[in-house]
Amino acid sequence: MTPAEPAPLLSMKLDSRMVGAPRYVLSPVGENMRTLAPDFLSGVYFLAARKKGEFKLMGTGFFVNHPLEDHPSTEMLYMVTARHVIEDIKSWCDDALVHARVNRKDHGAEFLEMPETGWHCHEDPRIDVAIAQVVPDRGLDHGAFKTASFATDSLLREHRVGPGKELFFPGLFARHAGQGRNLPIVRTGTVASMPHERLQTKLGPMEAYLVEVRSIGGLSGSPVFVETDKEMDCQGFPGPVFEAFMLGMVQGHYGTRDLPDSIDDSVFSVQETRSVNMGIGIVVPAKDILSAINSPRFVESRRRIAAAIKEHEKQKLPELD
Repeated sequence: MTPAEPAPLLSMKLDSRMVGAPRYVLSPVGENMRTLAPDFLSGVYFLAARKKGEFKLMGTGFFVNHPLEDHPSTEMLYMVTARHVIEDIKSWCDDALVHARVNRKDHGAEFLEMPETGWHCHEDPRIDVAIAQVVPDRGLDHGAFKTASFATDSLLREHRVGPGKELFFPGLFARHAGQGRNLPIVRTGTVASMPHERLQTKLGPMEAYLVEVRSIGGLSGSPVFVETDKEMDCQGFPGPVFEAFMLGMVQGHYGTRDLPDSIDDSVFSVQETRSVNMGIGIVVPAKDILSAINSPRFVESRRRIAAAIKEHEKQKLPELD
């Protein structure tokens, strides 16, 4: 997989599963629980940095499809993650590359090399989103979440999303990432607070959801979903299948520090502390991811691609008598 420019732009048929809305399957009768359909997990990948030839997994990312404005039957593929994941990779690596670990169709997983310059951050520094536009590799085994499944105000109202609403997200658990293939874990939680006003964060005032979930470092960049009550017609599953839409992306969590009540500076010249997860995570709204995908840079790129496709189709049309 390579950045979309200056790669060839006419071969845009995607050979990856389209995960328009992740699907949840009702377990066998008598069990009050639901399990995830496999395609749900295929939309995420792991991000890593390399130093002295060794890889270090740093976070999660996910694939997104967005239609070309001037050729909506064709979709552009993007890799999405949190900006701070890319910044952490840049500060740790020694090869000026971002490595994405993606499963392959034949077997195993592959580290894909991407230049740091291939990632573009949201123009608002308080919005923790980074995007890379890429051309799909047919040898990779992945799905892609459609921007049509992103949460909108009307969807939030229709499905009464608010405090207490259950959510879940797939991502990296660094202590069990999978030796042969990526093995994302799934964490669950609930919405704790809606973005009625900006939160105070290390990045400054931020519009975001607060969620009740034990977020951990490797889950930064994970897509977050909420389920609807709408059943889908899906063959091959042993029970009802329900739609879900993307609420946003894991940004991080609130932490506190274990400190003694008082510190004598003459004794404690260096005070070592450890962060304590407060159990409250921060989720960047899906609309902020979409606004990054719709930045002038990417819109102009999609229009050039659409123009090239149309010209290619025009040249293939038979001449009329």
